[in-house]
Amino acid sequence: SVHSDVGWTPEHIAGHGMPALRGSFVGLDRSPDVFAWDPI
Repeated sequence: SVHSDVGWTPEHIAGHGMPALRGSFVGLDRSPDVFAWDPI
């Protein structure tokens, strides 16, 4: 979970938030594999 009842600081985001969300990120190099049309 990325809930924080004390708020977020840049250090807290770097230490806890980003690692928790890392599995949901997709590399930008995959965009052409996912979207077959030209970008706008």
